[in-house]
Amino acid sequence: LVENSCCASSTTATSSTGLRRKGRCKWFNVSKGWGFVTPDDGSPDIFVHQVIFSFFLYILFILYCRLVRKRTLWIS
Repeated sequence: LVENSCCASSTTATSSTGLRRKGRCKWFNVSKGWGFVTPDDGSPDIFVHQVIFSFFLYILFILYCRLVRKRTLWIS
């Protein structure tokens, strides 16, 4: 489980509708590959699954949380 302290930086993603949304990682379960993002615009949390990331971006996401931010990934 990745808590928001690990993913505190804001990220931008493109939804299935083509709209770009910006928000912060609320939490992400690495072992299951899914979690939630809280949009910066105040709308409800968005479910995210690892399939939205390319393999390369998914690895960068995990490395960012582990190495760059010097935080622990909590795996439940």
